[in-house]
Amino acid sequence: MNITTEIYEAHRELSRCSAAFLDYVHDNPACLDAANFEGVLSTYFGYVKFHPWPTFIDEKTREKINTAAVKVHRLITSVPGRLFDNDMHKIMEYYRLPQGAVKLMLRGAGAGPERPWDVLSRGDFIYSPSAGFKCLEFNMTSNVGGGWQADELEPFYYNTPVLARFLKEYGIKMTRTGFSASLLAHVVDRAAVHPPFENDEEINTAVVYPNYGDSTVKDTPVVSRLKEIYQDVLRQEHPGRKGSLAVTDFFRLQVKNGCMVTNVAGEEKKIHVIVEKCNGLVPETVMDIVDTGEVLLFNGPIGHLMSSKLNLALLSEHEDSDLFSPEERETIKTHIPWTRKLDAGLEDFVLAHRERLVLKPGDGIGGYGVAPGRNTPPDQWKQYVKKALVDLNWVVQEYVPSYLYLYQDGEKGAVEHHMVWGVFVFGSRGCGGFTRVLPARHHKGVINASQGARLNIILEVAES
Repeated sequence: MNITTEIYEAHRELSRCSAAFLDYVHDNPACLDAANFEGVLSTYFGYVKFHPWPTFIDEKTREKINTAAVKVHRLITSVPGRLFDNDMHKIMEYYRLPQGAVKLMLRGAGAGPERPWDVLSRGDFIYSPSAGFKCLEFNMTSNVGGGWQADELEPFYYNTPVLARFLKEYGIKMTRTGFSASLLAHVVDRAAVHPPFENDEEINTAVVYPNYGDSTVKDTPVVSRLKEIYQDVLRQEHPGRKGSLAVTDFFRLQVKNGCMVTNVAGEEKKIHVIVEKCNGLVPETVMDIVDTGEVLLFNGPIGHLMSSKLNLALLSEHEDSDLFSPEERETIKTHIPWTRKLDAGLEDFVLAHRERLVLKPGDGIGGYGVAPGRNTPPDQWKQYVKKALVDLNWVVQEYVPSYLYLYQDGEKGAVEHHMVWGVFVFGSRGCGGFTRVLPARHHKGVINASQGARLNIILEVAES
């Protein structure tokens, strides 16, 4: 197995442990055998597949990714208020959205532009040798993926003998920022200081899915662990407060005496917090209670507006504007790649610099519609540009290359991979995340699970 200086230094940048793991792999060929990671590789959550090796980072790297994600998160959530004054018509025109949708989004802005720290989100970043830590997009819907899957996967890594041996021999305790614990801690903290709830002895939360009949919603082991985590958060962060977690759908929530209630273990409970997993589709009756402040909603309809890639274009275009403080302008220049909303004025530039650019639909998800110029034939690139000029909601962004890392591949082996970071932000908390890796030989410019990338967990190393 050949480990180049470039690869070794890229891992060393993450942590000394990451570089040490490469040495361990070199001396222990069993780490190259996929059969030795059966517990990880045989675990599936939908279309998400997992990589057998974790990503090791130190405290410095953890602080770097969390700080960058929180700063960018705060800038994006300020866009509708700062650049459009929350004006419905201005937002409709720029984002190319219908009036009814924008009206509903702004109605739900209590967890958005007015209180930006309330939004649950995940930023996707590239760590680049030429550009540093750059944000490619921010998903600000409360059903962002990757977190709970990584929580469930963690024990499989620790119980894999070849990895357990490395952790023991390296002699440093590994930790990980848990997605579910961080999310629930944030929503409980917000509820605890929300004026209508200050004197309530309980804080009850409902995690709401579109269909309670779905197997992911009923009392599966995952749901049971989520309820246990909720009780741990209450005991540790808010001793003296009680409460319960309900996993349900909107059909099982009712309005009673101006509050939201549901049945928990045969008992009617007031619901203080709703975490919707319905892609922002919230009934009007629920929005009515949200407007009164008698329930906190994460994230609701505003998530669609906050998730638009056009927000990155707006920030990039205004990187020298006095609308932002000197520190904020530096954040834009440091962490947001050059991005523009594609219009006719950019057509010639985009056609002439195809290999340096990426085209993306402003509301695309899962890598859908993303076209890296260097991997797109000129004729097809022209077609993408033509479509984008008709739709008027696409962005063009500079291509940001990833560091190359070494990860296991195939039945037996290891090859160079590109990597994208998914970093969670809950309120003002940077909560770690996960990485997705894709062999460089398959890389077409999109590192996404739907394009074949594999998810792995981030293990944090306390190094002196």
